[in-house]
Amino acid sequence: MQLSFVCLAARDWCFHFRAAIKEMLVGGDAHVTRDDWVKMFDKWNTEFMDMDIDDNGRVDKDEWERFHGTKKGFSEADIDGDGQVTKEEYEQYHKTNDEMKKLDADGDGKITIEEWIAMYGSAEGFDKYDLDGDGIVDPDEFRQVKAAEYGFKSLDANQDGKVSEEEWIAKYGSIEGFSAYDLNGDGVIDADEFLACKAAEMERNALDADGDGKISRQEWIAKYGSAVGFDEYDLDGDGVIDADEFRIAKASEIAFTNLDANGDGKVSRQEWIDKYGSAAGFDQYDLDGDGLIDPDEFRIAKKTEVDFRNLDADGDGKISRDEWIAKYGNDDGFDMYDLDGDGIIDADEFRQTKTTELKQSLQSRRKAKFGEPGYVCTFVNCAMHCCRPQIPRSCRKEP
Repeated sequence: MQLSFVCLAARDWCFHFRAAIKEMLVGGDAHVTRDDWVKMFDKWNTEFMDMDIDDNGRVDKDEWERFHGTKKGFSEADIDGDGQVTKEEYEQYHKTNDEMKKLDADGDGKITIEEWIAMYGSAEGFDKYDLDGDGIVDPDEFRQVKAAEYGFKSLDANQDGKVSEEEWIAKYGSIEGFSAYDLNGDGVIDADEFLACKAAEMERNALDADGDGKISRQEWIAKYGSAVGFDEYDLDGDGVIDADEFRIAKASEIAFTNLDANGDGKVSRQEWIDKYGSAAGFDQYDLDGDGLIDPDEFRIAKKTEVDFRNLDADGDGKISRDEWIAKYGNDDGFDMYDLDGDGIIDADEFRQTKTTELKQSLQSRRKAKFGEPGYVCTFVNCAMHCCRPQIPRSCRKEP
């Protein structure tokens, strides 16, 4: 027994020695300095080498689970979402966790603005990390923003603050996924778009417990304790939230929080202008024409905008019957969207039909849950009379 233990220890030592030497000799530099040696055997690198069973320099989900005994944490460490964790990603994952612990001075699992100021000397940057605008930064928000910052920097090769199609392809080998991050369809991904989509991607991975690519109502409840908010993310009302729905809804929520400068739960025309420099696009999001954009209008308009862009394969600003069939497999529904019957669906036709469809779906689900418009919330101390079909985000409480 003792001999076996010694042999196993020797085998492990040899494994780490071989891996370390291999790492140090990359590029033909055979000189091993003391600093190189210490670096190779620090805690994170040693852990990574233990996890990397096949010694390919990457850790997949199975290797992670075998080492940690759970898949928990993998999606947070897999910063670029390619299904594998590199040594650099693993190091960044630990640095983020350590920084979070240092920030959270009272150890309550949340970062207040006072703790932020105590650490960094000012409140600068706090709002960026407070994704839901509730005045605190929780661990998920902190990890998501850190991952987005790291990922965006690695993608933005020329450091111009934007990710082009060429930079995306250089990183991932194809253009696949680019349009999903390019939320406004301008051909580049800016830092805000990347942050919103990366945060959505990481949160979705954590929610999708069975890994089937969809979030069920049960998975939502298991994460958040109730079904509140599920219907707002289930944009098509089919009872599950797919990857596109979650990304659009989450990214919209983050973008809306950034737009809503005074935090009143609505975006005014002036707030829109302050953010984008002009009022262009405001009226397309103000679906009821009341001069304000609420969270539901913003989410539905964003979903409509992204769906149109995905359907318009040739980018000519119109959807042909062939493009529709290529997306859905048949032409069912095409004529309903082609309002003037000219054989194509333009942006206005699509927007008008799609927004009506999404609003009606959401309102019917809320009616079934809350009753007719005019329902008064009986939640203790709520004091929010939800007499509109669109119930404000601040009042997403079960009675």
